[in-house]
Amino acid sequence: MSGNLGSFGNGVDSLSSYRRRPVGGRGGFQTRPYIWIPARASYRQLGLSDVGSCVTNFKHITFRVTLILLLCTVVTSTAFSQTPRKIIIGVSNPDNVTFFPLYLARDAGYFREQGLEPQMIVMNSDLAVKALVTGDVDYAASTASVAKAAALGFPVKIIVSFFNGTDFSLVSKPEIKTPADLKNKIVAVSRFGSAADFDAREALTHLGLDPAKDVKIIPVGAGPNRLISLLTGKVDAAIINVAESIRAQEQGMRVLISTGKFNRQTLTGLGTATSKIAQNRDEVRRVVRAVTRAVDDFKNRKEKIQPLLIKHTRIKPEHFEFVYQKNLEVLSPDGSVAEADVKSAYIDARKSAANLPPVEISSLFDLSVLREIHVK
Repeated sequence: MSGNLGSFGNGVDSLSSYRRRPVGGRGGFQTRPYIWIPARASYRQLGLSDVGSCVTNFKHITFRVTLILLLCTVVTSTAFSQTPRKIIIGVSNPDNVTFFPLYLARDAGYFREQGLEPQMIVMNSDLAVKALVTGDVDYAASTASVAKAAALGFPVKIIVSFFNGTDFSLVSKPEIKTPADLKNKIVAVSRFGSAADFDAREALTHLGLDPAKDVKIIPVGAGPNRLISLLTGKVDAAIINVAESIRAQEQGMRVLISTGKFNRQTLTGLGTATSKIAQNRDEVRRVVRAVTRAVDDFKNRKEKIQPLLIKHTRIKPEHFEFVYQKNLEVLSPDGSVAEADVKSAYIDARKSAANLPPVEISSLFDLSVLREIHVK
């Protein structure tokens, strides 16, 4: 058979129909010439020595193929296990400093380390809370709205808080120099019942004005909308955050008073559906672990967050220290929230609604996951 390249079986075989095998002892390769074995040759045609060699080679090939398949399975399984879980977070004003911990946790890789891939969706805060109930959103970042919904009996709770107070100021046109000058003027807030609305009413009361009679409060939307309304003269004053108040001052506007100190309230953080806390606690735990690392960075690693905060909020570098300190004053140091922080939202939500189920103020938040993380 050695060296026979003639036809074999039915028809003429091409060279590709033959297999080469080394000639040698049992599995041992020697320097002797290769012989060609027809691919379709039977064991009887090959002879006993050839049969033994083929069986040995077949066993080697089978072992190698099995090993390769096993390795591929392990690699594929590992790849799937490392695929991050996508979560949707509703954010109402992404440029605001108070939402910054979310973006810090994303950009610093804290979510990724927990096997999560967050997708921040910009939406009205009330809409985000409704989406929690329907399951279209996993987490809502406006804890003020979550608190109000929970007070009405919706199955949602705050699970972590970033800021338990605002960095808002009441900013006016330059010709308004005293609180008395605000009488019969228009003051812009985001919407009725919002954190900006609460701050405006508390600050006006502190200034000796009746917010229901002495001024006209109108909702115009998020901070940038309120700032533009003020700069274009559509309103006489507006409640805006510290970064926006700096921009307003650069355009000649006047800061009348810092409002956050008059009204303690939860502002941003994360809220979610009670069903998610019960049924997907591991995910909730990983989310809270990621964002509390960001809160800790905000509190203790100013140099680390400085370039990220400047880029995210688009403030000037020379304004960083002022903006940072104003927000540090109302930062929740450990992510917790107390009954005093949700009291204004609770009262406002329930005062004008009828036939509400009984809801305890302490049920507006669930910090059990946060406590688990701190214990560990």
